[in-house]
Amino acid sequence: MTKHTPGPWTIIRFHAMADHLMGADHCRIALLDDAHHDEEIAAQNARLIAAAPDLLEACDVAAHELARHIRSGALGGTWKGVEARLRHAIAKAGGTTDE
Repeated sequence: MTKHTPGPWTIIRFHAMADHLMGADHCRIALLDDAHHDEEIAAQNARLIAAAPDLLEACDVAAHELARHIRSGALGGTWKGVEARLRHAIAKAGGTTDE
């Protein structure tokens, strides 16, 4: 698993045009400026970013379980592609791809 500010991450309204993204350690992770977005889109973006640690953990668990079932022969075919996509997303979050 990659190293990052521990979750859960929460959104704290800073002022009308920006939010703070805070880590579980009460450290500010980011200032989210929503000046160029519709208010609802900005709120959705903030929620997606705040869910990142949970999503990363879920991807990691799913990738491990898929790999286990693929190795056992219980799954194959398209599931190998799903596992590869999960592993790619995990690597991207960890900064181990060129993207």
